[in-house]
Amino acid sequence: MSLIEKLIVELKNMKVKWALCGGLAIDSFLGYSSRIHKDLDIVVSFDDIVEVIDYLKYRGWKAYAPVGQGRFVEFDQVLEDNNLYFDNVWCFKDKSNFIIETKYEDGYRFFEFNRTEQIELDFIEVLCSKEDLDQYIYLKNDAITRKIDKAYIEFNDYRILAPEIILLYKLRTVKNIDYKQDFNLVIDKLGEEQRIWLKSAIEIEYPKGHEWFR
Repeated sequence: MSLIEKLIVELKNMKVKWALCGGLAIDSFLGYSSRIHKDLDIVVSFDDIVEVIDYLKYRGWKAYAPVGQGRFVEFDQVLEDNNLYFDNVWCFKDKSNFIIETKYEDGYRFFEFNRTEQIELDFIEVLCSKEDLDQYIYLKNDAITRKIDKAYIEFNDYRILAPEIILLYKLRTVKNIDYKQDFNLVIDKLGEEQRIWLKSAIEIEYPKGHEWFR
């Protein structure tokens, strides 16, 4: 059973809509495995994040939110402290050695990956999205939106975040070789409307242009 198939089984009773994102979503769009993937990412609405984490915790997952500077706190704590901002949650199995705690300091935990490739369903990074009525809102710039029916692509048993949106996020990390490869593989396979949307979004987010998109 593939990692995605295991994920579908794990989340089958969750009532909240979710979508695969990141590199594995890119592979779903391409139709083949393009590279090794460090971890597995899904995206859910901010409005649903508590329900999602409650579901995972009930099934034995631990949940920690990164709050900047490599620091993590338990998910319940980040909900109680308005001074802590988060937009994703690291969830991992208790007995997994994929994620290791490196230190505990001043009330914060520090984690890192113990391997370069995720091969078991022992880690899920849950990313948060902003949605308003029928609009998906790019988390880094509210001026960039996408109609919900364009923001996701449906497959038989799951859906993915649209590849043009994934690429827009990946553009933020110019030095990441894997992200650049993802961009190169996907950009020419986008439909005309998808490419036009991405070009417009890049012009808003990067008014001076971006070196990956010419």
